[in-house]
Amino acid sequence: MKILKVISIEQLEKDPSSTLLSKLKILKKQEFNAEERIVFSCYSTVDINTLYFIEWCCYHYDIPFCFITCNTDQLNVEDFFRKLDKDIEIINDISLHPVLKDNDHKPVFFNKNLCTHPWAGFHVYPDGSTSVCCEFKGNIADYNTKKDSLEDILYSPEMTEIRNIFRQGGTPKQCSNCVKKEAQGQPSKRNITQHKHKNILEKVNFESEGELLFISGHLGNLCNAKCRICSSFFSSSIAAEDIKFGTVDQKNEAVNNLKENVWKNFDFWDLLKSNNNLCNFEFLGGETFLQQKNLEYLQWLVDTNKSQNCMFEIVTNGSTVPDSIKNYSDKFEKLNITVSIDNLHKRFELERSGVKWVDLENNLDLFCNLPKCSVGVNVTVSIMNVYYLPEIIEWLNSKNILYYHISILQYPSYLSINNLPYEYKNAIIKKLEKYNYSQLDYILNAVKNSEISDGTEFTRYMKFKDETRKENFADTHPEVAIHYYKDAQ
Repeated sequence: MKILKVISIEQLEKDPSSTLLSKLKILKKQEFNAEERIVFSCYSTVDINTLYFIEWCCYHYDIPFCFITCNTDQLNVEDFFRKLDKDIEIINDISLHPVLKDNDHKPVFFNKNLCTHPWAGFHVYPDGSTSVCCEFKGNIADYNTKKDSLEDILYSPEMTEIRNIFRQGGTPKQCSNCVKKEAQGQPSKRNITQHKHKNILEKVNFESEGELLFISGHLGNLCNAKCRICSSFFSSSIAAEDIKFGTVDQKNEAVNNLKENVWKNFDFWDLLKSNNNLCNFEFLGGETFLQQKNLEYLQWLVDTNKSQNCMFEIVTNGSTVPDSIKNYSDKFEKLNITVSIDNLHKRFELERSGVKWVDLENNLDLFCNLPKCSVGVNVTVSIMNVYYLPEIIEWLNSKNILYYHISILQYPSYLSINNLPYEYKNAIIKKLEKYNYSQLDYILNAVKNSEISDGTEFTRYMKFKDETRKENFADTHPEVAIHYYKDAQ
Protein backbone atom coordinates (compact mmCIF):
# COMPACT_ATOMS: atom_id res chain seq x y z
CA MET A 1 0.00 0.00 0.00
CA LYS A 2 1.30 3.43 -1.00
CA ILE A 3 -0.23 6.00 1.36
CA LEU A 4 -1.04 9.30 -0.31
CA LYS A 5 -2.32 10.92 2.89
CA VAL A 6 -3.45 9.98 6.40
CA ILE A 7 -6.42 12.08 7.49
CA SER A 8 -7.49 12.08 11.13
CA ILE A 9 -11.25 12.01 11.50
CA GLU A 10 -10.97 13.41 15.04
CA GLN A 11 -8.93 16.33 13.70
CA LEU A 12 -11.63 17.11 11.12
CA GLU A 13 -13.93 17.86 14.06
CA LYS A 14 -11.43 20.48 15.29
CA ASP A 15 -10.47 22.10 11.98
CA PRO A 16 -12.34 24.57 9.74
CA SER A 17 -15.20 23.06 7.75
CA SER A 18 -13.36 23.37 4.42
CA THR A 19 -10.40 21.27 5.61
CA LEU A 20 -11.39 17.92 4.15
CA LEU A 21 -12.48 19.34 0.79
CA SER A 22 -9.21 21.23 0.44
CA LYS A 23 -7.19 18.08 1.26
CA LEU A 24 -9.14 15.90 -1.16
CA LYS A 25 -8.91 18.45 -3.96
CA ILE A 26 -5.12 18.21 -3.80
CA LEU A 27 -5.23 14.40 -3.65
CA LYS A 28 -7.74 14.00 -6.48
CA LYS A 29 -6.26 12.38 -9.58
CA GLN A 30 -7.66 11.37 -12.93
CA GLU A 31 -6.31 7.89 -12.29
CA PHE A 32 -4.98 6.32 -9.10
CA ASN A 33 -2.32 3.62 -9.17
CA ALA A 34 -3.62 0.28 -7.92
CA GLU A 35 -1.55 0.41 -4.69
CA GLU A 36 -2.35 4.05 -3.79
CA ARG A 37 -4.60 4.75 -0.79
CA ILE A 38 -6.06 7.67 1.14
CA VAL A 39 -6.24 6.61 4.79
CA PHE A 40 -8.95 7.88 7.15
CA SER A 41 -7.79 7.26 10.72
CA CYS A 42 -9.87 7.28 13.91
CA TYR A 43 -9.04 6.15 17.47
CA SER A 44 -11.69 7.97 19.52
CA THR A 45 -15.39 8.74 19.43
CA VAL A 46 -16.61 10.91 16.54
CA ASP A 47 -20.00 12.21 15.46
CA ILE A 48 -21.80 10.08 12.84
CA ASN A 49 -22.41 13.24 10.81
CA THR A 50 -18.65 13.63 10.42
CA LEU A 51 -18.60 10.23 8.73
CA TYR A 52 -21.47 11.23 6.45
CA PHE A 53 -19.54 14.38 5.56
CA ILE A 54 -16.52 12.27 4.58
CA GLU A 55 -18.78 10.23 2.31
CA TRP A 56 -20.23 13.40 0.73
CA CYS A 57 -16.76 14.89 0.12
CA CYS A 58 -15.53 11.72 -1.60
CA TYR A 59 -18.55 11.72 -3.87
CA HIS A 60 -18.08 15.43 -4.54
CA TYR A 61 -14.57 14.86 -5.94
CA ASP A 62 -15.46 11.50 -7.47
CA ILE A 63 -12.83 9.61 -5.46
CA PRO A 64 -13.45 5.85 -5.79
CA PHE A 65 -13.90 4.14 -2.42
CA CYS A 66 -11.64 1.28 -3.52
CA PHE A 67 -8.71 3.72 -3.05
CA ILE A 68 -9.68 4.45 0.55
CA THR A 69 -8.47 2.63 3.66
CA CYS A 70 -9.95 3.02 7.14
CA ASN A 71 -7.53 2.83 10.09
CA THR A 72 -9.55 2.50 13.31
CA ASP A 73 -10.30 0.67 16.51
CA GLN A 74 -13.80 2.19 16.73
CA LEU A 75 -16.47 -0.39 15.88
CA ASN A 76 -19.05 2.15 14.69
CA VAL A 77 -16.49 3.77 12.36
CA GLU A 78 -15.43 0.39 11.02
CA ASP A 79 -19.06 -0.57 10.48
CA PHE A 80 -19.76 2.70 8.65
CA PHE A 81 -16.91 2.24 6.19
CA ARG A 82 -17.74 -1.43 5.61
CA LYS A 83 -21.30 -0.49 4.70
CA LEU A 84 -20.08 2.39 2.57
CA ASP A 85 -18.21 0.09 0.18
CA LYS A 86 -17.10 -3.52 0.41
CA ASP A 87 -13.76 -2.64 -1.25
CA ILE A 88 -12.67 -0.33 1.58
CA GLU A 89 -9.83 -2.00 3.50
CA ILE A 90 -10.05 -1.84 7.32
CA ILE A 91 -6.78 -1.83 9.32
CA ASN A 92 -5.76 -1.17 12.92
CA ASP A 93 -2.36 0.51 13.10
CA ILE A 94 -2.04 3.19 15.77
CA SER A 95 1.40 4.13 14.47
CA LEU A 96 -0.30 5.61 11.37
CA HIS A 97 -2.61 7.81 13.42
CA PRO A 98 -1.54 11.49 13.17
CA VAL A 99 -0.80 13.52 16.30
CA LEU A 100 -3.81 15.74 16.97
CA LYS A 101 -3.42 19.52 17.05
CA ASP A 102 -5.13 21.71 19.64
CA ASN A 103 -7.42 23.41 17.13
CA ASP A 104 -11.01 23.77 18.22
CA HIS A 105 -13.07 25.32 15.42
CA LYS A 106 -16.14 23.14 15.94
CA PRO A 107 -16.86 23.00 12.21
CA VAL A 108 -20.40 23.58 10.96
CA PHE A 109 -20.49 20.92 8.24
CA PHE A 110 -23.14 18.94 10.15
CA ASN A 111 -25.95 21.30 9.13
CA LYS A 112 -27.95 19.99 6.17
CA ASN A 113 -29.58 23.42 5.64
CA LEU A 114 -26.33 25.21 4.86
CA CYS A 115 -26.04 27.18 1.62
CA THR A 116 -22.71 28.61 0.46
CA HIS A 117 -24.20 31.72 -1.16
CA PRO A 118 -24.08 34.10 1.84
CA TRP A 119 -20.46 33.10 2.57
CA ALA A 120 -19.14 33.31 -1.00
CA GLY A 121 -20.71 36.43 -2.52
CA PHE A 122 -24.00 37.95 -3.57
CA HIS A 123 -26.39 38.68 -6.43
CA VAL A 124 -26.68 41.99 -8.31
CA TYR A 125 -29.78 43.35 -10.07
CA PRO A 126 -29.85 45.71 -13.08
CA ASP A 127 -30.37 48.78 -10.87
CA GLY A 128 -27.35 47.83 -8.72
CA SER A 129 -29.40 46.60 -5.77
CA THR A 130 -28.18 43.40 -4.15
CA SER A 131 -29.52 40.13 -2.79
CA VAL A 132 -28.12 36.86 -1.47
CA CYS A 133 -29.14 35.04 -4.66
CA CYS A 134 -31.78 35.33 -7.36
CA GLU A 135 -34.23 33.19 -5.33
CA PHE A 136 -33.85 35.27 -2.16
CA LYS A 137 -36.92 37.37 -1.33
CA GLY A 138 -35.94 41.00 -0.97
CA ASN A 139 -32.66 42.89 -1.00
CA ILE A 140 -29.67 43.25 1.28
CA ALA A 141 -31.05 46.40 2.94
CA ASP A 142 -30.28 49.41 0.72
CA TYR A 143 -26.82 48.18 -0.32
CA ASN A 144 -26.11 48.99 -3.95
CA THR A 145 -23.03 48.30 -6.05
CA LYS A 146 -23.22 51.84 -7.40
CA LYS A 147 -22.36 53.28 -4.00
CA ASP A 148 -21.08 50.47 -1.76
CA SER A 149 -17.94 48.35 -1.96
CA LEU A 150 -18.26 44.63 -2.62
CA GLU A 151 -16.76 43.88 0.79
CA ASP A 152 -19.17 46.23 2.61
CA ILE A 153 -22.06 44.31 1.06
CA LEU A 154 -20.72 40.84 1.89
CA TYR A 155 -19.89 41.78 5.49
CA SER A 156 -23.00 43.89 6.09
CA PRO A 157 -25.03 43.31 9.29
CA GLU A 158 -27.83 41.83 7.18
CA MET A 159 -25.57 39.22 5.57
CA THR A 160 -24.00 38.45 8.95
CA GLU A 161 -27.45 37.76 10.40
CA ILE A 162 -28.31 35.43 7.51
CA ARG A 163 -25.10 33.47 8.02
CA ASN A 164 -25.85 33.15 11.74
CA ILE A 165 -29.31 31.72 11.04
CA PHE A 166 -27.81 29.09 8.74
CA ARG A 167 -25.07 28.25 11.23
CA GLN A 168 -27.68 27.63 13.92
CA GLY A 169 -29.45 25.09 11.73
CA GLY A 170 -32.23 27.35 10.51
CA THR A 171 -33.27 28.73 7.14
CA PRO A 172 -33.86 32.49 6.76
CA LYS A 173 -37.48 33.36 6.00
CA GLN A 174 -36.33 35.10 2.82
CA CYS A 175 -35.16 31.70 1.53
CA SER A 176 -38.70 30.28 1.40
CA ASN A 177 -38.51 29.83 -2.40
CA CYS A 178 -35.83 27.14 -1.97
CA VAL A 179 -37.77 25.49 0.84
CA LYS A 180 -40.91 25.42 -1.32
CA LYS A 181 -39.10 24.01 -4.34
CA GLU A 182 -37.42 21.29 -2.29
CA ALA A 183 -40.81 20.31 -0.81
CA GLN A 184 -42.18 19.98 -4.35
CA GLY A 185 -39.25 17.85 -5.50
CA GLN A 186 -37.81 20.65 -7.65
CA PRO A 187 -34.11 21.51 -7.83
CA SER A 188 -33.49 24.55 -5.61
CA LYS A 189 -30.72 27.13 -5.64
CA ARG A 190 -29.50 25.66 -2.36
CA ASN A 191 -29.24 22.04 -3.46
CA ILE A 192 -27.54 22.77 -6.79
CA THR A 193 -24.97 25.06 -5.14
CA GLN A 194 -22.49 22.20 -4.68
CA HIS A 195 -22.29 21.92 -8.48
CA LYS A 196 -22.25 25.63 -9.32
CA HIS A 197 -19.72 26.41 -6.57
CA LYS A 198 -17.57 23.35 -7.07
CA ASN A 199 -14.36 25.33 -7.53
CA ILE A 200 -14.81 27.35 -4.32
CA LEU A 201 -16.33 24.90 -1.84
CA GLU A 202 -12.93 23.99 -0.41
CA LYS A 203 -12.40 27.69 0.45
CA VAL A 204 -15.69 28.25 2.27
CA ASN A 205 -15.49 28.02 6.07
CA PHE A 206 -18.94 28.25 7.57
CA GLU A 207 -17.51 29.22 10.98
CA SER A 208 -16.07 32.42 9.45
CA GLU A 209 -17.76 35.37 7.73
CA GLY A 210 -16.56 34.15 4.33
CA GLU A 211 -14.71 35.88 1.52
CA LEU A 212 -15.69 37.26 -1.86
CA LEU A 213 -15.29 34.34 -4.27
CA PHE A 214 -18.50 34.53 -6.30
CA ILE A 215 -20.57 37.18 -8.07
CA SER A 216 -23.83 36.61 -9.87
CA GLY A 217 -26.27 38.99 -11.39
CA HIS A 218 -28.27 40.71 -14.06
CA LEU A 219 -25.52 43.12 -15.04
CA GLY A 220 -27.70 45.65 -16.81
CA ASN A 221 -30.94 45.24 -18.74
CA LEU A 222 -29.66 45.69 -22.29
CA CYS A 223 -31.65 43.12 -24.29
CA ASN A 224 -32.83 42.50 -27.83
CA ALA A 225 -35.78 40.33 -26.78
CA LYS A 226 -39.26 41.17 -25.49
CA CYS A 227 -40.17 37.99 -23.65
CA ARG A 228 -43.79 37.89 -22.56
CA ILE A 229 -42.77 36.67 -19.10
CA CYS A 230 -40.29 39.56 -18.66
CA SER A 231 -40.48 43.28 -17.81
CA SER A 232 -38.75 46.59 -18.47
CA PHE A 233 -36.65 46.05 -15.33
CA PHE A 234 -34.74 43.26 -17.10
CA SER A 235 -35.18 44.23 -20.79
CA SER A 236 -34.37 47.53 -22.48
CA SER A 237 -36.48 46.44 -25.48
CA ILE A 238 -39.55 46.05 -23.28
CA ALA A 239 -38.73 49.41 -21.66
CA ALA A 240 -38.74 51.06 -25.10
CA GLU A 241 -42.04 49.35 -25.90
CA ASP A 242 -43.63 50.44 -22.62
CA ILE A 243 -42.58 54.04 -23.21
CA LYS A 244 -44.40 53.94 -26.53
CA PHE A 245 -47.49 51.90 -25.65
CA GLY A 246 -47.71 51.57 -21.86
CA THR A 247 -49.82 53.26 -19.22
CA VAL A 248 -48.54 56.38 -17.49
CA ASP A 249 -47.12 54.26 -14.65
CA GLN A 250 -45.51 51.82 -17.09
CA LYS A 251 -43.96 54.68 -19.06
CA ASN A 252 -42.51 56.29 -15.94
CA GLU A 253 -41.13 52.98 -14.73
CA ALA A 254 -39.65 52.21 -18.16
CA VAL A 255 -37.95 55.62 -18.37
CA ASN A 256 -36.37 55.03 -14.98
CA ASN A 257 -35.28 51.50 -15.95
CA LEU A 258 -33.62 52.77 -19.13
CA LYS A 259 -31.82 55.41 -17.10
CA GLU A 260 -30.73 53.25 -14.14
CA ASN A 261 -30.52 49.69 -15.47
CA VAL A 262 -28.61 49.90 -18.75
CA TRP A 263 -25.34 50.67 -16.88
CA LYS A 264 -24.11 53.07 -19.56
CA ASN A 265 -21.98 55.07 -17.11
CA PHE A 266 -21.43 52.48 -14.41
CA ASP A 267 -18.19 50.51 -14.48
CA PHE A 268 -18.87 47.64 -12.12
CA TRP A 269 -16.17 45.54 -13.76
CA ASP A 270 -13.28 47.57 -12.32
CA LEU A 271 -14.53 46.47 -8.89
CA LEU A 272 -14.34 42.86 -10.04
CA LYS A 273 -10.84 43.27 -11.47
CA SER A 274 -9.56 44.69 -8.19
CA ASN A 275 -10.52 41.53 -6.29
CA ASN A 276 -7.98 38.73 -6.76
CA ASN A 277 -10.05 36.01 -5.07
CA LEU A 278 -13.06 36.11 -7.40
CA CYS A 279 -13.14 32.95 -9.48
CA ASN A 280 -16.80 31.95 -9.80
CA PHE A 281 -19.36 33.91 -11.80
CA GLU A 282 -22.95 33.74 -12.96
CA PHE A 283 -23.88 36.34 -15.59
CA LEU A 284 -27.56 36.71 -16.45
CA GLY A 285 -29.59 39.09 -18.61
CA GLY A 286 -30.78 41.34 -20.11
CA GLU A 287 -28.96 39.56 -22.84
CA THR A 288 -25.52 38.72 -21.48
CA PHE A 289 -23.79 38.54 -24.85
CA LEU A 290 -24.96 42.03 -25.89
CA GLN A 291 -23.39 43.67 -22.83
CA GLN A 292 -19.98 44.68 -24.15
CA LYS A 293 -18.54 45.11 -20.65
CA ASN A 294 -19.32 41.46 -19.90
CA LEU A 295 -17.31 40.36 -22.93
CA GLU A 296 -14.45 42.73 -22.12
CA TYR A 297 -14.24 41.28 -18.62
CA LEU A 298 -14.13 37.73 -20.02
CA GLN A 299 -11.34 38.85 -22.35
CA TRP A 300 -9.47 40.42 -19.42
CA LEU A 301 -9.64 37.14 -17.49
CA VAL A 302 -8.17 35.32 -20.48
CA ASP A 303 -5.46 37.94 -21.10
CA THR A 304 -4.34 37.85 -17.45
CA ASN A 305 -4.43 34.02 -17.31
CA LYS A 306 -6.95 34.20 -14.46
CA SER A 307 -9.60 32.43 -16.54
CA GLN A 308 -8.01 28.99 -16.09
CA ASN A 309 -9.10 29.03 -12.42
CA CYS A 310 -12.57 30.45 -13.07
CA MET A 311 -15.96 28.81 -13.41
CA PHE A 312 -18.53 30.75 -15.42
CA GLU A 313 -22.28 30.26 -15.74
CA ILE A 314 -23.71 32.38 -18.55
CA VAL A 315 -27.42 32.59 -19.31
CA THR A 316 -28.39 33.72 -22.80
CA ASN A 317 -31.43 33.92 -25.08
CA GLY A 318 -29.37 32.23 -27.80
CA SER A 319 -29.73 35.00 -30.36
CA THR A 320 -26.01 35.62 -30.78
CA VAL A 321 -22.61 34.01 -30.19
CA PRO A 322 -19.76 36.49 -29.63
CA ASP A 323 -16.29 35.76 -30.98
CA SER A 324 -14.81 35.77 -27.47
CA ILE A 325 -16.94 32.73 -26.58
CA LYS A 326 -16.08 30.97 -29.83
CA ASN A 327 -12.36 31.58 -29.35
CA TYR A 328 -11.88 31.18 -25.61
CA SER A 329 -14.36 28.63 -24.27
CA ASP A 330 -11.49 26.27 -23.45
CA LYS A 331 -9.56 28.90 -21.47
CA PHE A 332 -11.73 28.53 -18.35
CA GLU A 333 -11.73 25.87 -15.66
CA LYS A 334 -15.36 25.40 -16.60
CA LEU A 335 -17.76 27.31 -18.82
CA ASN A 336 -21.49 26.61 -18.60
CA ILE A 337 -23.86 28.21 -21.09
CA THR A 338 -27.56 27.95 -20.31
CA VAL A 339 -29.96 28.90 -23.09
CA SER A 340 -33.47 30.05 -22.22
CA ILE A 341 -35.94 28.08 -24.36
CA ASP A 342 -39.59 28.03 -23.28
CA ASN A 343 -41.22 26.64 -26.42
CA LEU A 344 -40.61 25.54 -30.01
CA HIS A 345 -40.74 27.16 -33.47
CA LYS A 346 -43.43 29.85 -33.87
CA ARG A 347 -44.55 29.49 -30.26
CA PHE A 348 -40.97 30.23 -29.17
CA GLU A 349 -40.80 33.32 -31.39
CA LEU A 350 -44.02 34.70 -29.92
CA GLU A 351 -43.08 34.01 -26.29
CA ARG A 352 -39.55 35.39 -26.76
CA SER A 353 -40.24 38.04 -29.37
CA GLY A 354 -37.08 39.35 -31.02
CA VAL A 355 -35.29 35.98 -31.28
CA LYS A 356 -35.69 33.83 -34.40
CA TRP A 357 -36.06 30.07 -33.94
CA VAL A 358 -33.62 29.28 -36.76
CA ASP A 359 -30.95 31.44 -35.10
CA LEU A 360 -31.62 29.82 -31.75
CA GLU A 361 -31.23 26.29 -33.11
CA ASN A 362 -28.07 27.13 -35.05
CA ASN A 363 -26.47 28.86 -32.07
CA LEU A 364 -27.42 26.06 -29.69
CA ASP A 365 -25.61 23.61 -31.97
CA LEU A 366 -22.62 25.93 -32.08
CA PHE A 367 -22.51 26.13 -28.26
CA CYS A 368 -22.67 22.34 -28.03
CA ASN A 369 -19.60 22.02 -30.26
CA LEU A 370 -17.41 24.48 -28.37
CA PRO A 371 -14.46 22.85 -26.57
CA LYS A 372 -14.78 22.44 -22.79
CA CYS A 373 -18.21 24.06 -22.83
CA SER A 374 -21.16 22.54 -20.93
CA VAL A 375 -24.48 23.51 -22.50
CA GLY A 376 -27.86 23.42 -20.81
CA VAL A 377 -31.36 24.73 -21.32
CA ASN A 378 -33.67 26.48 -18.90
CA VAL A 379 -37.42 26.14 -19.45
CA THR A 380 -39.58 28.55 -17.47
CA VAL A 381 -43.08 27.08 -17.20
CA SER A 382 -46.00 29.48 -17.53
CA ILE A 383 -49.60 29.36 -18.68
CA MET A 384 -48.35 29.82 -22.24
CA ASN A 385 -46.17 26.71 -22.51
CA VAL A 386 -47.28 24.22 -19.82
CA TYR A 387 -49.60 22.42 -22.26
CA TYR A 388 -46.72 21.91 -24.71
CA LEU A 389 -44.15 20.57 -22.22
CA PRO A 390 -44.16 16.98 -23.57
CA GLU A 391 -43.20 18.23 -27.05
CA ILE A 392 -40.54 20.50 -25.56
CA ILE A 393 -39.02 17.62 -23.55
CA GLU A 394 -39.03 15.37 -26.63
CA TRP A 395 -37.13 18.04 -28.56
CA LEU A 396 -34.67 18.59 -25.69
CA ASN A 397 -33.99 14.85 -25.50
CA SER A 398 -33.09 14.88 -29.19
CA LYS A 399 -30.44 17.58 -28.75
CA ASN A 400 -26.82 17.24 -27.68
CA ILE A 401 -27.15 19.20 -24.44
CA LEU A 402 -25.77 18.26 -21.03
CA TYR A 403 -28.78 19.16 -18.90
CA TYR A 404 -32.07 21.02 -18.86
CA HIS A 405 -33.82 22.64 -15.95
CA ILE A 406 -37.58 23.13 -15.77
CA SER A 407 -38.79 25.78 -13.31
CA ILE A 408 -42.19 27.26 -12.55
CA LEU A 409 -42.83 30.97 -13.08
CA GLN A 410 -44.29 32.49 -9.91
CA TYR A 411 -44.66 36.16 -10.88
CA PRO A 412 -46.61 37.84 -12.33
CA SER A 413 -49.39 35.64 -10.93
CA TYR A 414 -51.61 36.05 -14.00
CA LEU A 415 -48.97 34.17 -16.07
CA SER A 416 -48.36 31.47 -13.46
CA ILE A 417 -49.74 27.93 -13.59
CA ASN A 418 -50.73 28.44 -9.95
CA ASN A 419 -53.85 30.13 -11.34
CA LEU A 420 -55.76 28.36 -14.14
CA PRO A 421 -59.29 28.27 -15.60
CA TYR A 422 -61.08 25.05 -14.66
CA GLU A 423 -61.33 23.59 -18.18
CA TYR A 424 -57.72 24.46 -19.09
CA LYS A 425 -56.50 22.95 -15.84
CA ASN A 426 -58.24 19.67 -16.66
CA ALA A 427 -56.93 19.73 -20.24
CA ILE A 428 -53.34 20.10 -18.97
CA ILE A 429 -53.74 17.27 -16.47
CA LYS A 430 -55.28 14.97 -19.07
CA LYS A 431 -52.43 15.59 -21.51
CA LEU A 432 -49.47 15.48 -19.10
CA GLU A 433 -50.68 12.26 -17.48
CA LYS A 434 -50.24 10.50 -20.83
CA TYR A 435 -46.47 10.96 -20.71
CA ASN A 436 -44.02 9.08 -18.52
CA TYR A 437 -41.55 11.92 -17.98
CA SER A 438 -40.26 12.24 -14.43
CA GLN A 439 -39.51 15.91 -15.11
CA LEU A 440 -43.27 16.51 -15.33
CA ASP A 441 -44.14 15.09 -11.91
CA TYR A 442 -43.85 18.31 -9.92
CA ILE A 443 -45.34 20.35 -12.78
CA LEU A 444 -48.36 18.06 -12.82
CA ASN A 445 -48.62 18.31 -9.05
CA ALA A 446 -48.51 22.11 -9.21
CA VAL A 447 -51.26 22.15 -11.84
CA LYS A 448 -53.45 19.84 -9.76
CA ASN A 449 -53.00 22.13 -6.74
CA SER A 450 -53.54 25.39 -8.67
CA GLU A 451 -56.25 27.90 -7.84
CA ILE A 452 -59.17 28.37 -10.21
CA SER A 453 -59.02 31.63 -12.18
CA ASP A 454 -61.31 33.20 -14.76
CA GLY A 455 -58.25 34.12 -16.84
CA THR A 456 -59.36 37.70 -17.43
CA GLU A 457 -56.04 39.32 -16.56
CA PHE A 458 -54.05 36.81 -18.65
CA THR A 459 -56.32 37.41 -21.66
CA ARG A 460 -56.09 41.19 -21.31
CA TYR A 461 -52.28 41.00 -21.16
CA MET A 462 -51.97 38.67 -24.17
CA LYS A 463 -54.28 40.77 -26.32
CA PHE A 464 -52.43 43.95 -25.38
CA LYS A 465 -49.13 42.38 -26.47
CA ASP A 466 -50.76 41.03 -29.64
CA GLU A 467 -51.99 44.50 -30.55
CA THR A 468 -48.75 46.37 -29.85
CA ARG A 469 -46.54 43.77 -31.55
CA LYS A 470 -48.84 42.80 -34.42
CA GLU A 471 -48.75 39.18 -33.24
CA ASN A 472 -51.52 36.65 -32.60
CA PHE A 473 -51.32 34.38 -29.56
CA ALA A 474 -54.39 32.42 -30.71
CA ASP A 475 -52.65 31.48 -33.99
CA THR A 476 -49.51 30.08 -32.37
CA HIS A 477 -51.09 28.71 -29.15
CA PRO A 478 -54.63 27.63 -30.16
CA GLU A 479 -54.84 24.86 -27.53
CA VAL A 480 -54.32 27.49 -24.83
CA ALA A 481 -56.23 30.39 -26.37
CA ILE A 482 -59.43 28.36 -26.66
CA HIS A 483 -59.70 28.48 -22.85
CA TYR A 484 -59.13 32.25 -22.66
CA TYR A 485 -60.23 33.90 -25.91
CA LYS A 486 -63.97 33.81 -26.47
CA ASP A 487 -63.43 34.48 -30.17
CA ALA A 488 -61.27 31.33 -30.33
CA GLN A 489 -64.15 29.06 -29.39
